[in-house]
This record gives sequence, structure tokens and C-alpha cells, in this order.
Amino acid sequence: MVEIKKSEFKARRERLLAQMDDNSIALIPAASEVTRSRDTDYAFRQDSDFFYLTGFNEPDAVLVLCNNSDTPSTLFCLDKDKLAEIWHGRRVGFDKAKSDYLFDEAYPLSDLEEQLLELLNGKNAIYFAQGAYDSFDSKVFSLLGTLRGGARKGLKAPSTLKEIRGLIHEMRLFKSPSEIEVMREGCEISARGHMRAMRFSHAGATEFQLEAELHHHYAMNGAPHPAYGTIVGSGDNANILHYTQNSD
Repeated sequence: MVEIKKSEFKARRERLLAQMDDNSIALIPAASEVTRSRDTDYAFRQDSDFFYLTGFNEPDAVLVLCNNSDTPSTLFCLDKDKLAEIWHGRRVGFDKAKSDYLFDEAYPLSDLEEQLLELLNGKNAIYFAQGAYDSFDSKVFSLLGTLRGGARKGLKAPSTLKEIRGLIHEMRLFKSPSEIEVMREGCEISARGHMRAMRFSHAGATEFQLEAELHHHYAMNGAPHPAYGTIVGSGDNANILHYTQNSD
């Protein structure tokens, strides 16, 4: 499998920092897990912008970028927890996140609000994707309110709020050689999976059997999840543009 080196993720962070206003800070949150039912979750899918800048694939983390700082990149992530890891799988932890993912600093997620208050204080501008995650918006505006109300204590809130998505998405338009190799490999796996499904196809086969042939090939070649719902529509079902029931 083709992999993108951690140094490339670091270089992306540095390019984004170079585009930000002087004395500014950017906050980029990871996605959260979504409960499917009771104690089961849907398969975790990381926020694309967060993953583009970090390569870090755990939920609820936050990337903080500060220019004019000795620690330009800081990650907040879930701490190691023996009991939680027995139930839900191993965590990287903030110590290994710092060394393995090339961040300048890393802290446990439990330190986020205290550290963010200090990091935001005195900055001229704050970049973040307002509206992407309601809970994160609430956290940011609560911290800004604390800073604005603390002038007598020497606190100063950023005076300008800026949208971060435009900068990141412009960067993502231009693919590096390693990204192109990943895309080529994904296309090759997809094409061979479709060829396998064609060879399997026969009178009396079900739509879900064809879907299973596709997904088996993907998973066996290192791609455990398709990028989007698989459409296997036979007969009149083929007239439904986004048919994904695949049960006939």
C-alpha cells in the first residue's frame, strides 16, 4: 500500500501557516464518532481537512496552528486509557502523537480549554471553520467570551474571525506525487473489483452478492471501505440514480 509520509503532512501545516495573517491562530477539529445504536458506532470517518494536515486518524482531536510562535503546531488528542483501550482499541496518546506525527507540541484533550485560552490570548486573528461542528463553535465562542471579559486581567481576544476552509481547500486542489500514487492505487483496486463482479455476474445472482464481490476485493487489497455507497441495480432498479438498497 502506498502511504503518505508524515513529513508531507508537516509540510502542509507549514504552507498553511505561511498563508495566515501575522500573529494569528488556526483551530482545526477532528471528527467525532457517531453512535449507531446503544454501544455500537458507525465506522469512523476522519474530517478530511483535519486528516489532510495531520494524517492522524483518531476522533475528537484538535489541531492548533500559531505563527510567530516557538511551537507552531500543537495537537490535542485522547490520552492513553487502559480500560477504554481494552473496550475500544488502542490510542496513540499525546506523547507518541508528538514524536510520530511531527508536531511541535501535544497535550491530552483534557487540557484543551485551559491551553486554548492561553494560546488565543493576544492573537490578532483566529481562523476556523465556523458552522462545521456546532459543539466546537460553542467551545470557541465561550473561550472568546472569557477573553473579552478579562480585559482588566490583561486578557485580549482576537479581534478578527477568518474562514480557514478556503485556504485548505485551495491547497488540496493540487496533488503531490504521493497523493497521485494513492489515487492511482485506489483506481486500480476499484477497476479490478468491478472486473471481479463482472466475472461473477450470472442469472439468479442477487444484487447484494455482487456488492459482496466488490467489497471483498476492496478489503483484501487494503481498502476496507468504499468511498461512497455501492450501487448494484438490476432490472428496473437501474433507473434509480442513487440506488443503494442492493437487495433484489
